[in-house]
Amino acid sequence: MSLIRGVGSRVYPVGRLDYASEGLLLMTNDGTLAHRLMKAAAHVAKTYVVKVSGQPREDAIARLRGGLSIATDDGKRVRTSPAKIRIVKEAANPWYEITLIEGRNRQIRRMFEEVGHHVEKIKRVNMVRSRSMFPRESFAPDHAGS
Repeated sequence: MSLIRGVGSRVYPVGRLDYASEGLLLMTNDGTLAHRLMKAAAHVAKTYVVKVSGQPREDAIARLRGGLSIATDDGKRVRTSPAKIRIVKEAANPWYEITLIEGRNRQIRRMFEEVGHHVEKIKRVNMVRSRSMFPRESFAPDHAGS
């Protein structure tokens, strides 16, 4: 937040990126909106481009797509929700696009580690809102004075 100065109102980050990640970070001056977007129930899809070491086999990618059990910081294990995954660059160390609905701490890194592949780079490239959060009427022009 030290990067934002002179705005004149409080600015809230929507979500977070860990130290080793880069990319899109949404900011807003609407605290209620920030809170709604960060709640797990909001189902805000986050898309990342990820470079991994080695070439995961198709069965490993299928496990990632279906959701799998990963370790948490406190040593417990949790099951991830299904993820959308597609290859974007075939190489010895390929690039994948991965879209998640949830956003656990270091989730993508832990998912790939669980199938035997280290994440070399990760960049968030998109956040998509749920239609149910913003009904079409909320964007309708105010015709009260017409």
